[in-house]
Amino acid sequence: MVRTIWSFATVAYPAPALFEAFARHATGKIGVFNAQDLANTVWAFVTTGQCSSAEDLFRAVASRASDNIIRTFNAQNLANTAWAFATAGFGELATVETSLFKAIAGRSINIMETFQAQQIANLAWAFATARLRQPELFSAMKTRAMAIAASFKAQEVANLLWAFVTLAHDEPDLFEAFLQPVVCNVAHMDSRAMRPILWAYNTYVLKGRLHPLSLDPKFYRRFATSAHRDEKDLTVLNQWRLTMDKQTYEKVVRNIPAMKALFDQAMGNVSALSVRASHFQSDVGVILKNIGEPFAEEFVCPRTQYSIDFASWDRMIALEVNGPSHFLRDGSFDGATLFKDGVLKKYGWTVVHVNGEEWASLGDDRERKQAFLRQKLAAAQQRTITTHQC
Repeated sequence: MVRTIWSFATVAYPAPALFEAFARHATGKIGVFNAQDLANTVWAFVTTGQCSSAEDLFRAVASRASDNIIRTFNAQNLANTAWAFATAGFGELATVETSLFKAIAGRSINIMETFQAQQIANLAWAFATARLRQPELFSAMKTRAMAIAASFKAQEVANLLWAFVTLAHDEPDLFEAFLQPVVCNVAHMDSRAMRPILWAYNTYVLKGRLHPLSLDPKFYRRFATSAHRDEKDLTVLNQWRLTMDKQTYEKVVRNIPAMKALFDQAMGNVSALSVRASHFQSDVGVILKNIGEPFAEEFVCPRTQYSIDFASWDRMIALEVNGPSHFLRDGSFDGATLFKDGVLKKYGWTVVHVNGEEWASLGDDRERKQAFLRQKLAAAQQRTITTHQC
């Protein structure tokens, strides 16, 4: 029956009744499934969009695949299984899914030399989408990817680099290994494939790990002509602008005149984005007022066009309220949060982070919350004074 649903999935035919019946039947018999059966099952359900009634089946697959049978998975089984679970996004399966991903990581490391470009890209994308850092796995993927860099297609390069940056794996030499393949394929790239590459590049330039002009001008020109000028394109363009010094910016717009108008449009787009404050953010705002701190909420920084949750412009203190979307599963910041933090610091801000878990630990005790913020802001003020003295 696995072959049947796999066949339906390969022709993109959903057949909801069939998939529901299979999910009910297979969940109790998952112990007889081999590696290929497990991988094909979850791949078929995700590909046809039939996951809503299959949570128990996915839980059973995760438990089964986390056992010794993982040793029989080949590269394709591993990549497909990881991709399917990451795409399905069952938040309720976080514990069993984490165990599965760790098992996939261990097996993948052992057979990494058998992975091909698409399998590496899909595996990296899956771990980043699941927000799971696995340094040893990513080190192995980096080595293998660099060895076969010429075989990567444009979207595979994009997915790979996006995954490394999202999980904050600082590997600029991986990016450099793909510079030539990227340039060779640039004529066939659209902005969807180019955005993650440019974001990865921006991240490494911001950290000082790559030269601001190390990416070939052919890439810039292609992006300038292929960009749809939608929100995502303009956001990454503004990020690129923010990583440059004045001399680099002038050189880029001089060599590619169309970029000046794009950069201007990107700045306007970022400042026009609407932001909805969370209950968590609103609560922090109330406490700030209670302790007499004159912070502006959702302040748009005129230098970066970034919206800062709470800002004291005269003291250049930015207070950022970080909910779950800012974190990886290990509790560290994700790449996007680190990038914004780096940009704000580059442009003179002292950044204070108020994280959801630590705020929740204070409960409803208003005095504890006031003391918490006072302590945070006093430390930030001291850092600001020290920086200015230097």
